[in-house]
Formats: sequence, C-alpha cells, structure tokens
Amino acid sequence: DGTWGSPAACTGQACGDGGCVGVCAPGAIGCIGNTPETCNADGEWDAGTSCAAPTTECNAGACVCPNGGTVCAGACVDSTSDPQNCGSCGVKCSVTGESCKAGVCACATGSMACNGACLDVQSDPKNCGGCGVTCSVTGEVCDAGVCACTTGAMACNGACIDVQSDPKNCGGCGVACGGT
Repeated sequence: DGTWGSPAACTGQACGDGGCVGVCAPGAIGCIGNTPETCNADGEWDAGTSCAAPTTECNAGACVCPNGGTVCAGACVDSTSDPQNCGSCGVKCSVTGESCKAGVCACATGSMACNGACLDVQSDPKNCGGCGVTCSVTGEVCDAGVCACTTGAMACNGACIDVQSDPKNCGGCGVACGGT
C-alpha cells in the first residue's frame, strides 16, 4: 500500500510498490543500490544492468572502469595500450611485432610493417629503408636505412671490394697496380 509497515522492516530503505526498495545516491559507497550487480539509472535496488564486478563499478547508473579504463566485453582494459583492444573494443594489432601506443597499433621506432611483420628497416638488407628495398651489391650492409659497403670498401662490378688492399682495385674500382 506504499506506507511504512513495521519500522524495522525498511530501515535505511524507502517503501514503494508495496515493499522495501533500497534507494541510493549515485556514487554512494556501500549502498546496495549502487553495487555492480544492481546498477541502474535511478539508483534503486531493483534489477538493473549487471556490471562485471570487481573489474567495473557502478557510478551514476552506469558501469564504468576505475581509473578511466574502457569496458570491453564486461572487463576493464586500457585501450591506449591493450593490443587486443587498441583505441576501442575489439581492435586488434594484427601485424607481428606491433604494439598499441596511445590507442594506435604501431611498429617500434625504426621498424615498418612489411608483409605482416614489423621489420627493422634500419638494418635489414632485404628491407633497407623501406619494404622490399634489397641491398643488391654483394657484401653490402644496411646501415641507418641505406645500403652501403663497409668502411674502406667500394662497390665495384656488383661486389663490395676493399680498395685499401685489392691490387686490381687499388684506391678505386678498376685501378690496377702495375708490374709486380
């Protein structure tokens, strides 16, 4: 009938709909109407949205993550760094070696996504400076994203030659030492 029955029957609760209803202020601590299991917009104890306790909490009738996380599939995640929920729920970093940074899937600095994997384009002779850029001279190395012969060597006729000691390429390609 909407009136108080026995004073002990509704202690700390309101009387409504012919029974006791626990009424909570939004964000109230320890209030049964604000537990994750009974979260609803009016703050009442009746059946509401079920939050995934203890990872989420009920605040002002909404399931939220403590410390600003994102609710994905009933659990709290940090979408700024979670490679399974990068930027938003369900966005997966799909390239091998990628990580989630500031909500974006990315390879590490100096790396690039090539054929489904993060590769170090600063030192990979098959992907030097970019995907598929191959160092074509025999003996060349990839250094800081550029194909080059090692110090003292020079590309001569498709190969890196040590022009400091090669008598057929002394000081430069094709400079031969004469006589003995």
